[in-house]
Amino acid sequence: MKDCTNEYCGNDLGNHVDEQLIVTILLGAISFIFWFVLRQGFNRKVLYLAVPLVGLYLLMTAIIIAGGIWLMVQNPEIVTDWLDQTHHGRFQATRVGGGDDGWDAVVFGAFWRCRISRWGSAVSNSA
Repeated sequence: MKDCTNEYCGNDLGNHVDEQLIVTILLGAISFIFWFVLRQGFNRKVLYLAVPLVGLYLLMTAIIIAGGIWLMVQNPEIVTDWLDQTHHGRFQATRVGGGDDGWDAVVFGAFWRCRISRWGSAVSNSA
């Protein structure tokens, strides 16, 4: 996407294209779709759209939580090390592989370290 923007609009505009901009544009498009559906009022069509979306959201949340629990069951030293650190007053979140990158690294590591296969079992990456 960045290369395409650089080619057609120049480097000045291309430097501002990143994942955050793409997500913002996608959220704007989704919001427009919801506005289009809701502009006639809250009716049965909205419920037909809302129920599967809420169900999908709850399913994805359950998969992420189950993956995190599965990772902690497979690697109990993560929990014991964390408890050890908090008892000694060290609250800085660190990357799974080491280093002090903060909470963004913890969230990113949680998504990349524990992938859920299509059969529902957790698959751990070996880094």
